[in-house]
Parts: sequence; C-alpha cells; structure tokens
Amino acid sequence: MTIEAGELMMANEMRIAIGCFGTLILLLMHCNFGAQITPKKETDDMLFTCMLFTNMALLLTDMSMWLLDGTQFIGARAVYMLVTVIYFSLHPVICLFWLLYCEEKINKSWDTSKRRMPLYGLPLLLLLIGTVMSCSASLFFQIDAQNIYHRGRSYNAFVILCAVYFIYTYFITLNAIKNGKSDCSGRDLKALLIYPLFPGIGAVCQSLYFGLPVIWIGSVISLLIIYFNLQNAQITTDALTGVNNRRRFEEYLCKIIAEPCDSAVRFLLLLDIDRFKAINDTYGHLTGDDALRAFAAVLIQSVPRKDFIARIGGDEFVIIGERDCSEHVHSTIAQIGDNLVAFNEREQKPYRLSASIGCAMLRQNEKKTVDELIMEADQQMYKEKQRLRL
Repeated sequence: MTIEAGELMMANEMRIAIGCFGTLILLLMHCNFGAQITPKKETDDMLFTCMLFTNMALLLTDMSMWLLDGTQFIGARAVYMLVTVIYFSLHPVICLFWLLYCEEKINKSWDTSKRRMPLYGLPLLLLLIGTVMSCSASLFFQIDAQNIYHRGRSYNAFVILCAVYFIYTYFITLNAIKNGKSDCSGRDLKALLIYPLFPGIGAVCQSLYFGLPVIWIGSVISLLIIYFNLQNAQITTDALTGVNNRRRFEEYLCKIIAEPCDSAVRFLLLLDIDRFKAINDTYGHLTGDDALRAFAAVLIQSVPRKDFIARIGGDEFVIIGERDCSEHVHSTIAQIGDNLVAFNEREQKPYRLSASIGCAMLRQNEKKTVDELIMEADQQMYKEKQRLRL
C-alpha cells in the first residue's frame, strides 16, 4: 500500500468515525426526547424530530460520498450520483425545518407558517431543481469519469440560497426579541440563534480545508445545545398550562430577592381560581383542566411578557413583576379581572372564571424575605376570599 493510499484510508476511517459518533448522539437525543415529550406531540416537537432525522441522513450520505469517491465498480458512478443528489437535497430541507421550528416557537401557531409556505418553499424548489440538473449540467456538483467529486460552477449559489433560510430566521428571531411579541421567553428566543453557528463555522473550515467533514457534526453540536435547552424548559414548565412550575418559581423568587431593585416597586401576586373544586365536581376533571389552561392564557394576555407567571399548585398561580409605582400594580390586578370578565362573556364555557388575588410589594431599599413576601400575599388572598363569601 502506498503512503497516499494509507493516508486516504485513515482519512476515510476518521470520517466514518465522526459520522457514526454524530449519528449515535442524534439517535440518543431522539430516544430520550421522544420519551420525555407529552403523548400529544406539539408541532415544534415534531419539527425538532424531523431535524434530528434529517441530520442523521446528512451524516450518513456524507460518509457514503467519501467512501464512494474514486471507487470503481459496475454502477459506481450511478450510485455516487444518487447519493450526492440526496445529500444536496437534504441541505435546504433541514434549513427549512429550522425556519419552521423557530417560527413555531415564536408564534405558537402553525397558521402563520402555513400561509407563508409557498414563499418558504421557493428556495427549496429551486435548489431541488438545480440539484437534479447538476447530474448532467454540473451546476452544484460534478462526478467525473473517474468517479471523483468536484464542486460545480454554481456551488456558491447553492450555499447562498440555503443561507437565505438562516438569514430570514435570524431576522424574525431578533425582531421577536426586540419587540417582545412572543410568548416564548427571551432566554429561549436567544437559544434559537445558536443553531446556524456551529454548522457555519464548519462550513468555513470545510471550504478552507477541503475534505474536512465538520459541517454536519457542527449541526449535531448545535442540536445538542438546543436539546439541553428544551429539556431544561420541560423540567421548569408546567405541562398542563405551559407556564412556569413551582420549582422554577422558587428559583426565580430567590433570585430577584437577592438582586437590587431597578424599579420603584416589585410585586408578587398570588392568584387562586374561585370555586375551582365546584368546576371539577360538576363538570369533571377534563373541564377542570380546560379551565386551568384558559386561566393561564388570560394571565399571559394580561401582563407584559417580561413578567413571570407560574402555576404553583392545583389552582394557584403567581405573577412576579416590576412597576413604576404601586398604582400600576393595582392597575395590573384590575386588568386581570377585566380580562376574566371578557373571557366569560366571549367564550361559551360551562364554567365562569374569577380569581381571588393577594398582593405583596417590595419597594426600593425595602428588605423582605421570600417567606415574608409569600405570607403577605397569601394573607391578602385569604382576606379577598373571605370578602367574596360574605
């Protein structure tokens, strides 16, 4: 065996090892992710799963291309051509999945993406047509008579069209962060900017050092980071209502108590749904669950996105936020009451929603412990419940 042949074999072994390692990570992510998400899979869960499988396919076809490069057997060129077409076709597919995933996270609705799908599908269609044409016209790639791969004369156009998805995704995500028009937390929105980073670095490295297979292992790293972010969100999110859970509430309250107050007033609202047991007893637990989801939706609608909302018990919720003065805190409480009245008038539900609300405030330079704040809000809520019973 010549030195050159030995080096080629070692390089291929490295590529196979990298591809297998990346595929194994993606499979483990899928198995664990699939076991953790709720039985009713949401659209964003399914899109993330599609990205995992598309990334697996890209790793496997990438490995196959390196193994087929320069090989000679009956039908070798046809096989290599087919694998290359699949490989190039998958590039815009995973880019589109990422755009749809981000848009779903931002808007919490599939309707927007469905309306824009003809526009979103245009770069994908152009790239698929160009990929098929490359078999004879060498647009994006060329497989020569010796069965060796070369980049086509329009390879840069392929890269730019794929990048359109990432550029647009960055735009809508940054816009959502700036304007605060998403129910998704700012932390989660910023995490959405991570995905193109590592594949982008890999693409630059691979363009400088041809033969270095790092683009899609970079994608694996990005998906792994996003996966851990998703898992953390599942740990700290109430599965029924989608707001924060008690664990996250306790962590958050301890954090803000320890931080200096930048505004005039910090507040803690403790909310308890009135006559919730009667809703369960009269209409059943499924209707009770619907009432909890509806109540959480009203709370989200009633306060700015920066306010913290959590469900801490069966029908108990909390809101933590900052206002310029105590009058603005009372305005927030009034807004919640008005939105509950509007919900009852607008929705044809067998139950009516109302809430007893206790409020504790922490003014500038005022010191209170976590227990003192919770006790103050709890006492105020108890007085409100007693008043409603009179």
